[in-house]
Amino acid sequence: MANIQLVLAVVLAWFLAQLIKVIIDVIEKREITPTLILSSGGMPSSHSAFVTALATAVYFEHGLSVLFWVVAAFALIVMHDSMTVRRMVGEQAVALNTLFNAVKKVKYNKLNTMMGHTLLQVIVGAVLGILVGFVVYLF
Repeated sequence: MANIQLVLAVVLAWFLAQLIKVIIDVIEKREITPTLILSSGGMPSSHSAFVTALATAVYFEHGLSVLFWVVAAFALIVMHDSMTVRRMVGEQAVALNTLFNAVKKVKYNKLNTMMGHTLLQVIVGAVLGILVGFVVYLF
């Protein structure tokens, strides 16, 4: 039963984060973008929600064990990476798209610029993941 709760917490946290992205997009753009449900980047961070829900679930399963601290460290690495490396990749994609648009003779596929997260997006995703983990285990 406990493994089902762990999987439920992680999947539910990821799904809710992705659903919130779609809802925010509908509010802002007044249109539905179905592919957004599987996209990365945006508010809130589904990566953060996923890994913090995992850490919360492991905490409920094993307490403050070595496994919990390993998962917590993993979560911090994922969240840090999403704010730094992945965010820089998105910023570079914007610059490259601008450059390629300026050079008319270059044929290219437009690069995805929705990568990485701001600190706020990571924090909101992390809070969502922790809350989902608590709800799944306490109810």
